[in-house]
Amino acid sequence: DHGKEFAGFKEIEACGIAHYFAHPYAPHERGTNERLNRELRLYIPKNQPIESVTNEELTMISKYLNWRPRKCLGWKTPLQVFFGDLSEKFD
Repeated sequence: DHGKEFAGFKEIEACGIAHYFAHPYAPHERGTNERLNRELRLYIPKNQPIESVTNEELTMISKYLNWRPRKCLGWKTPLQVFFGDLSEKFD
């Protein structure tokens, strides 16, 4: 909620790209993000320093999260949505 991720949103807005800001203290407006954070906390507890997580562990965690089908994606995995259905392209 207090990061600098959207510091340059005016430049993005100038390109005609739609954007959305959730209201402060309204986690229900960020449902997918909150769920992903909860899943991430299964592997990295809140009190564990991120520096203590190895690159191999981060790779394993990202594979698990990106290969898991999601209801919000029509039961596709994030990788399927990101890369599209490659099987259709090679038929």
